[in-house]
Amino acid sequence: MSEVESKEDLLIVQSWMEKPRVLETKCGIPVKEYYTPDDVNGANYDAEIGNPGEFPYTRGIHPNMYRGKIWTRRVFCGVGTPEYTNKKLKYQLSHGQSGIIITPDIPTNHGGVDPDHPIARGFAAIQGAPIHCIQDTDQTFADIDLGHVSVAFQWNNMSALVTQACFIASAQKRGYDVAKLRGSIINEPLHSYFSNISAPQEDIDLQLKISTDITEYCTRHMPLWHPQVLNGYDMSQTGIVAHQELAFTLALARAYIGEALKRDLDIDSFANRIMLVFTSDMDFFEQVAKFRAARRIWAKMMRDEFSAKDKKTWRAFITTHTDGSSLTAQQPVNNIVRITLEVLAAALGGVQSMDPCGYDEGHCIPSFESALTSLNIQNIVAYETGIVNTADPLGGSYYLEHLTNEIEKKAREYLQEIEDHGGIVNGIKTGWVRQEVEKAQLQREKEKREKKRIVVGVNELVVPKDAEVSIPITRDTWLDTRAEQDLVEIFRKFKASRDTEKVKEGLKLVRRDALEGKNLMPSTIEAVKAKATMSETLGVIRQAYGMPWDPFGMVNAPSWWEI
Repeated sequence: MSEVESKEDLLIVQSWMEKPRVLETKCGIPVKEYYTPDDVNGANYDAEIGNPGEFPYTRGIHPNMYRGKIWTRRVFCGVGTPEYTNKKLKYQLSHGQSGIIITPDIPTNHGGVDPDHPIARGFAAIQGAPIHCIQDTDQTFADIDLGHVSVAFQWNNMSALVTQACFIASAQKRGYDVAKLRGSIINEPLHSYFSNISAPQEDIDLQLKISTDITEYCTRHMPLWHPQVLNGYDMSQTGIVAHQELAFTLALARAYIGEALKRDLDIDSFANRIMLVFTSDMDFFEQVAKFRAARRIWAKMMRDEFSAKDKKTWRAFITTHTDGSSLTAQQPVNNIVRITLEVLAAALGGVQSMDPCGYDEGHCIPSFESALTSLNIQNIVAYETGIVNTADPLGGSYYLEHLTNEIEKKAREYLQEIEDHGGIVNGIKTGWVRQEVEKAQLQREKEKREKKRIVVGVNELVVPKDAEVSIPITRDTWLDTRAEQDLVEIFRKFKASRDTEKVKEGLKLVRRDALEGKNLMPSTIEAVKAKATMSETLGVIRQAYGMPWDPFGMVNAPSWWEI
């Protein structure tokens, strides 16, 4: 050991020499010194693992996994105006991105309002893509071949209806057959009731109805589209751990599938297009085990609980986003290491799609530089490590198989606890789910505060700011100074150029279908083709259901709209 020249150096050396402080996973699963066949044989080891591509799909949904197709590589995009988002999308696609993922700005996703709404001031165009009308989708996807790239929309709430309609209307205008479009939309409003307390709490039954409208329409008209992505990721960011993330997500699946079955949809006609989105965090082996356990639970749920006959329905299609809550504003260069390990865990866990965070997310929306880094992390893992050459390369590890069994067991027990509280919808309405989330949040913060969970550079091994490794943290100054103003000006010009009578006729179709309880997708598509906006379309729907036009109670219906 080199000489220790100061007290500060001694503290650093001692810190590095410490033993692990917590000998259990984040789920609370105790970790032994080593594992043997005895740790897995008692859990029906051979029958539960199976082979890749075979029930219960523990080892992957395809026999050859990434030898046949490497996971879809995406990087978050969306900020500023639609033209700015388009520029960034083209940049990422030109550097090897194989799919598009777009996240909405706060007013769009959380409020379902237009950028000129009072509540949007200070938030529009800041941290996501603004899509409020057909012009926005026209400009966002200008000169991008939608026939050869899949598009993932991160819209969760009622705004998903209008976004999906705008995308369809824009694609049809460009001559695309919507039956051949590939992609997904989260379309999963329930999780926002306990993972996003800032959103207006819309009527749960109406949100379920609109979500099912999208699923039904896409099932009948867009067979290559994933009409629902069950959002475990956002829930995980609140502080819940792996088995809770699985259980909440699968409980949501039960709720949404139950609604779809009421529409006389066959389980095998839509459930094979449901996606599960999970986080990939820093508890490396637990995350690999979580993805494997998720496939096993899903397969049994589809076959045994919902009597699905098609094996495609038994296979869980999993996408993942690396853990935003693991990133730090301190020593941001360390985030590159974190993202790389989380990408590696997802790949070893056999996911079908992933979009890593940017290393600068502790400071700003991912820049062009950090987006390219996140994309190349995936490319390096895919093309340089050799892990894609065989399916489930960690399969058979006594430790991993033990963790897989334990996470499945804990997730099933927690699923039963959710059912004991009347199911996920009732659990949300009564506040029980929110209480569970808050308990998890407090526990996570307690572990960090007491240094049971070390976060390098935050609660241990902290270095002065001027000693941090330099790394580009850039943000286009236009985003902070002019983006919102430019967006609002563009949007107002769009509204001023419309034929108001055509807009009214389109909205009347939406109102009629809402009053009659019909599927709202077809009329919403016609409304956005007539240039109706997000606020207008959702306002008409709310009114038809006896609710205020504006979820925030701040604006009235436009003067030209007459019921």
